[in-house]
Amino acid sequence: MTSPLILINTFKLLESIFIFLFPVSLVTSITLAGILIYLGAIVFALRFFFGSTSYKGIIFQNFLSIHRAFLIYIFAFTLSKIVNSGFEEGFHSFIRCSQDYFVFLWVLFFLSQNESKFKLIKYSLLIAAIISISYGLLQFFHMDILHRQTDINRLSGFHKNSYSYGGQLIIFFFLILNNLFLTCSKKKVFTIIFLIMCLFCILCTLERSVILSVFIGLALFLIIQKNHKIALFATVASVLGVILLALTVNKKFLKRVENILFAPDSLLGNVRFKVWDIAISIWKKNILFGTKEFPLIYHEVSSTHPAQILTHAHNTYLQILVTKGLIGFFAFINLFFSILYYSIKNLGKNTYVLSLFSVMIAFLVHGFFEFYWGDTEVRYLLIYFIGFVLSNSLDLKLKKE
Repeated sequence: MTSPLILINTFKLLESIFIFLFPVSLVTSITLAGILIYLGAIVFALRFFFGSTSYKGIIFQNFLSIHRAFLIYIFAFTLSKIVNSGFEEGFHSFIRCSQDYFVFLWVLFFLSQNESKFKLIKYSLLIAAIISISYGLLQFFHMDILHRQTDINRLSGFHKNSYSYGGQLIIFFFLILNNLFLTCSKKKVFTIIFLIMCLFCILCTLERSVILSVFIGLALFLIIQKNHKIALFATVASVLGVILLALTVNKKFLKRVENILFAPDSLLGNVRFKVWDIAISIWKKNILFGTKEFPLIYHEVSSTHPAQILTHAHNTYLQILVTKGLIGFFAFINLFFSILYYSIKNLGKNTYVLSLFSVMIAFLVHGFFEFYWGDTEVRYLLIYFIGFVLSNSLDLKLKKE
């Protein structure tokens, strides 16, 4: 075997290892995820520039609007950061946003080269889900081996943060649910058990925005999949069973449900509404480009807006308005809806696109109550999942054939 061929095969092997481990790193160690991104970027650059060009045009033609949306997102976020904090901070923002785009390209190009690699990525996501859900269940039984749980009443996985954990579980839940409708009858039992475990962990995070977004996404998923009666019945029965189980074994969950269904008279005095008011008032000071990072600017106005000190606006859209202004807000909305539009357009043509549609709807709702885009663990996993689903699109397969 010649030296160039050995080198190429080595790059292929490294690429497979790095991209396979990436979802696992996102649910266990964000430091490892950062290392894998930089290592993956080096191998990706070599493979991209010296590899075959036949598939490159296909990818850009199929997903041109999404590529444009990512580039606009990078430009807008970088520009707003330069305006507010100077070129050094703007460069850091450019690197961070470029990493988001890289994760998307990384998965998309990796899968486009060989359809057999699709299973590798799917299994990497499922293994990450198994690790994440299993550790969440250990926390529920007070066996937090690595001491990652900061609130004994809320599951947080490896993240010490139930919001980050819940955001990742949204993706895992709809991936598992999608598999339930794809697997044969013999495997459905194991998939249902896996789905039940995932939903139980979601409920035990006690994060109301996560729970609400999951059930809205689930309702739309089941409406679209109404023809698969057996899987549909199994899903509904499992969901109802898990809810009853959570109500029985977790008294805090019952209290959170009561707070939603029977909102107290003081609801409008909730800290979240006060923070939203602060965010809007700050944004009005610099409508186009936004202002400083939210925790910093918050302290400058906290005397006139008395509220508990928080690090973000508890709203993805308001947070981006405050920090990036209208230019960043519209860039983010353009990116989000370009992906959502593609998933809607390809419903029924792609075996996993319904799960992507449900995930995007869930995050659309979730974003009204939490700033999930600031969680690297959630953002990278979401973008990785988007690349995984889009690579399986019917249009791409037809053109490759």
